Amino acid sequence: MSDEKNRIYIFRMTPILIKSKREEIDIFNSQGIYLYKLYCPYTPLVIKNGYIYTLVRNLEGLREIKRLKIKGYEHFKN
Repeated sequence: MSDEKNRIYIFRMTPILIKSKREEIDIFNSQGIYLYKLYCPYTPLVIKNGYIYTLVRNLEGLREIKRLKIKGYEHFKN
């Protein structure tokens, strides 16, 4: 996945035996140089302008769009 500044987001695979409730994501610049690690409680569908967008099911079983702000996004290198 990439964002509007062509940064690359790589989702780390978690072993099946480890019950993790968050996604671990490595962030690289457009040349492939490692920049940051990001932890997210949901699997992102879109990353844009400092926000992660995803779909989750609420208590009634309906899908909701969640928008989460990425802390420090404005300080990320390009």
